[in-house]
Amino acid sequence: VKHQVKPGITGLAQVNGFRGDTSIKKRIEFDIQYIENWTILMDITILFRTAFKGFKNNEKIIIKNDTLIENNDLDLKL
Repeated sequence: VKHQVKPGITGLAQVNGFRGDTSIKKRIEFDIQYIENWTILMDITILFRTAFKGFKNNEKIIIKNDTLIENNDLDLKL
């Protein structure tokens, strides 16, 4: 089912925090939920949430020596 839809630059799984090194099972569940419940409003919501998450990035960055750096503190510690 998942491969019936063209991939995009963002998606329901991504705006819910499942991207990169996260659960493939959860990402597929969100993709199937998107396919089965698609509406134009859902697409617009995903676009807005993508933009918001792009401006407000709370992810943590791990440097090679396993040092954890918060994005907020990145400019102070580097």
